Amino acid sequence: MRIARQSRRGMSGILVIAAATTLASQETNAESRQSLFAAIVESYHERGEFNGAVLAIQDGEVVFSDAVGLADRTWGIPNEPDTKFHICSITKQFTAVLVLQLVEEGKLQLEDAITDRLRWYRSDTGSRITVEQLLRHTSGIPEAITEFDQLDDALEIRNDPRAFIEAFASGDLLFPPGSQFNYSNSDYHLLGAIIEEVEGATFESVLRARVLSPLGMESTGMRRFETVVPRMATGYQFVDGQPEHRMDFGQLRGAAAGMYSTVEDLGKWNIALLEHRLLSREMTERMFTPIVLEGQTGSYVGLGSWVYQRPLPPENEMAPRIVERRGYVMPFTALNVICPDDGHAFVILSNSDPSDIHRLPYANGLPLDVLLALYGRDPIGPGS
Repeated sequence: MRIARQSRRGMSGILVIAAATTLASQETNAESRQSLFAAIVESYHERGEFNGAVLAIQDGEVVFSDAVGLADRTWGIPNEPDTKFHICSITKQFTAVLVLQLVEEGKLQLEDAITDRLRWYRSDTGSRITVEQLLRHTSGIPEAITEFDQLDDALEIRNDPRAFIEAFASGDLLFPPGSQFNYSNSDYHLLGAIIEEVEGATFESVLRARVLSPLGMESTGMRRFETVVPRMATGYQFVDGQPEHRMDFGQLRGAAAGMYSTVEDLGKWNIALLEHRLLSREMTERMFTPIVLEGQTGSYVGLGSWVYQRPLPPENEMAPRIVERRGYVMPFTALNVICPDDGHAFVILSNSDPSDIHRLPYANGLPLDVLLALYGRDPIGPGS
């Protein structure tokens, strides 16, 4: 019996040592992984190619969150993971989710026409354009604001969605609805107005009630010229190597591109999408499914996102499905990437222009190196 007890003690000790070894190995792996991501980000920053924040999610867990460069160059304040950035057209991904939530609840249908919900919109075009066509940029409605001399008028009516849409998002159609793709912020201004009409509340209040508060996204909101947002990065454009201030017209973008956030908050957003906490699995998959338009060989246009496969160098034998939402409102640049089949995601936010982070589908760069690291592959590095 004594021998048996000693054996059990011995076995218990072995198990404890094995568990401790495994834990130490996991901690070492985690530190090594964080060091790799940090080295990737720093290498692009040192070459003057990136200034901002990055967060990476692997297998549904945040494995890296850090920032480089300055949030405010006047005072020398550094960027941090909780620094707020204008996230530009990543806003469209949020707008799409709000629309799809209303669809799942039976309050709205993707086949509804604009004029089914916005009775005041011009009927000759609005009766022919569906909610789904707005989501996919196949409505044919021209871009809302294309000239600087439109800005003064736009600023005067920025808080009146109907007046803004009637003035800037009601143009004659460029093509029959559903026949072609044409990127237009007008589509999402209209979706924002439809959300407000269905819910009887402002877009911002619907966003906060349905997404931001439930997910604990306390550092996310809508841009306003008159509002001082604590820890908000200042945007800069580099001209001949020197940073210059640029006016950020984010408030004019509303439901199309008017939000600010942090990489940490967007990490919560991505995990919620991966875990189907915002939409059902079926609706999430519909959101992440691109269409093929008649007469075209392929398409990458999902509902509020771009969807494509990205071969991973050097062998290119693996090509994970990418759900991407990018954004740019000078001088802020934003990128959100989800790999829904593998539980990976990453966010890159920058307050300096140029910031070349929108080349993931076709070129090397910071986004591809982060993606390679998530899949356990060696990064390529800048300048290659």
